[in-house]
Amino acid sequence: MLSQEEVEAFQNMIVNLLSANAEELEERENHRKLEKNYGFVWDESQLTEEDEEK
Repeated sequence: MLSQEEVEAFQNMIVNLLSANAEELEERENHRKLEKNYGFVWDESQLTEEDEEK
């Protein structure tokens, strides 16, 4: 049987894991939307000579 302190620590750990996961998922979704919105794809073969000199 867990003590009250251990139960609270376990609950806090679970909440922290779940909220961190939710934040990460939200951040990934926002990043995906930004990339789609701007049509940005990083591909060095698309750089022009002028871009490479910068």
